Amino acid sequence: MRLLVVGGGQDAQLAALVASERGIPCHVLTRNPGALLLDLADLHPENISFQALESGYLSSPKVLKPAISRFAPTAIFYTASHHGPSGTMGTSKVERSQYHETSVTGLEIVLDLLSSNTSAGLLFSLSSRMFRPAEHLKPIDEETPVNPADIYGEFKARAWSLIRSARASGIQAGGLIYFNHDSFLKGPGYLSSDIAMQLADHLTTRMPIQSISLRSPASTLDISNAWDLVSLSVILAERGQFDDYVLASGKAMSAAALADGAAKLLKPFGLDYRRNLTDPVGDQRPAVIGNIGKVTSSIGAEPNSDALQAIALAALRLTGNSEAVRRFVKDHPNSISPLALRTRCLLQ
Repeated sequence: MRLLVVGGGQDAQLAALVASERGIPCHVLTRNPGALLLDLADLHPENISFQALESGYLSSPKVLKPAISRFAPTAIFYTASHHGPSGTMGTSKVERSQYHETSVTGLEIVLDLLSSNTSAGLLFSLSSRMFRPAEHLKPIDEETPVNPADIYGEFKARAWSLIRSARASGIQAGGLIYFNHDSFLKGPGYLSSDIAMQLADHLTTRMPIQSISLRSPASTLDISNAWDLVSLSVILAERGQFDDYVLASGKAMSAAALADGAAKLLKPFGLDYRRNLTDPVGDQRPAVIGNIGKVTSSIGAEPNSDALQAIALAALRLTGNSEAVRRFVKDHPNSISPLALRTRCLLQ
């Protein structure tokens, strides 16, 4: 197998980490290589490489097609996306153009390339934002009709339609319907990173935590450790299973329970946490939950970590305490690949 990854964010970098662990040659096309990717390319130059392309490469067939063809991949993992935390996406003409470039134009170029290359397949990153929470009391599966919750979900739904049409015409292509999935690579503004930063502050100052500031403590969500879901994605690519799959935890957790659970994992590391936040006051909004039955039956595996471990690890990383990070990964071996402990990115 030869894996080509399009994009340079959290999922792209974790895919390179999975590839490193599994000995899979991996090449990443990105505008801005992240710190983990830079470290992995240094550690494993024989397997991990990247190409930094100019902004706009996803809308240029003359740039994107040769970049893909030179690596001759057997699988393409398309993670590139223009997005931000829920509620921050704009609807201006410029923003819509950026969404169209990453979710539609780039995809069309890749699908056109695959139409003449039947030996390679594509897995494209989709989103649970293609569905509205209040409309789905049952878990979302691969047959659930879309009704986008925002502009991000709208363009992901367009991409999914293109993928299904391509597959019907004989192209090996599938959509990975990701629910919330976070790691130590997640940027600011997200629930998990907000919690991690607060926990890191208290770990550093050794001040007891009486509460964790949350915008909507009672709101619920289906959230996973990104390392788990990206690992499953690479396994699907490795096995040539280019189809649609929901990737999620399959259960709901309130924001307060998420904060409380991550804090408890950090008690052995000196976090003085005395308050249980698992019974928040307020209206509990329904969450969109994913049905992971198809992916677990297809590859005989399911997520074996959780978002609590991802948040706790992110908090320890923010403290800069390398010894604590090493100890946490040893105590929670499914939280991230031990290979990450060899990178400057995790042990900052």
